[in-house]
Amino acid sequence: MSLSVIILAAGFGSRMKSNHSKVLLSLANKPLLMHVIDAVEALNPEQLMIVHGHKGNYLQAAIEHPDIIWVEQEERLGTGHAVLQCLPHLNKDNQVLILYGDVPLISSQTLGHMVKTTHHDQLGLLTAEVENPKGLGRIIRDQFHQVKAIIEEKDADDLQRQITEVNTGVYCSNTEHLSQWLPKISNDNMQKEYYLTDIVGFAIEDQIAITISQPLATQEVYGANSRLELAHLERIYQKWQVEKL
Repeated sequence: MSLSVIILAAGFGSRMKSNHSKVLLSLANKPLLMHVIDAVEALNPEQLMIVHGHKGNYLQAAIEHPDIIWVEQEERLGTGHAVLQCLPHLNKDNQVLILYGDVPLISSQTLGHMVKTTHHDQLGLLTAEVENPKGLGRIIRDQFHQVKAIIEEKDADDLQRQITEVNTGVYCSNTEHLSQWLPKISNDNMQKEYYLTDIVGFAIEDQIAITISQPLATQEVYGANSRLELAHLERIYQKWQVEKL
């Protein structure tokens, strides 16, 4: 089955004290976004889409890549809204991998395993076991160990907050399912945003099997949301490079 890849990269760099797109900040002398592009190119996708926001022309000028389909998200209304902008461009029979331009340590091995183990009629979800899950959505499983919900921390009870398996936000689905689910996402929440997380609930309602995979290393799914976190990712990256020697 052919693969389409969507990389969400519409975030600003305000928390990074930058006037430019966050994904253009450097890790190991290369933009964060290029690390993600390099990882997915190893999967030989038929389509590679990048969702950009305001001043997307700067992003396109910095990332010289002839095969990228650039998709604008004019208003930042959430991750579900961002992926919705890609729907008209997706090849209808493709498998679709969705990930983020500010998570630069994700490996092609982890993504390849996720794509390979998610059958065409399933929803693939990348989760991770973390020591400190504070602030992250918890994976709720039933007595058969099947995913039954993702609960955000603000909505979780004391027992659910003890769960250390969290949602990374990386998904693998197909265009048909996304075309059914994305228009149904509501912004009936405190932030008034359309969250991609809602597709998990739709999959469960539609009795679509959910396949779980996890990264080879938990650090692969760490994001860069501050200068401190970016410096931490740089140390992890350099450590991994030394270990390869």
